[in-house]
Amino acid sequence: METRMTQTVSDPRKTEILADHVLGRFNTTAAVAKFIRHLHEDLPHTSGQVFQLDSRIP
Repeated sequence: METRMTQTVSDPRKTEILADHVLGRFNTTAAVAKFIRHLHEDLPHTSGQVFQLDSRIP
C-alpha cells in the first residue's frame, strides 16, 4: 500500500513487488478506507474475516 512508510522503498524493489500483483498497482489509503467504510456501513455483522487487500495471489 502506498503510505509514508513505503515511500522509502527503492524503485527496483517496488517493481519486484508489483510484478506479483494481479492489478499491477499498489492500493491507496483512500481505497482501503473506502473498503473499511463499506464493511462498516453495508456489512456490519461481518467479523472474524481476513481480507487480502494487496491484490496478490499467495
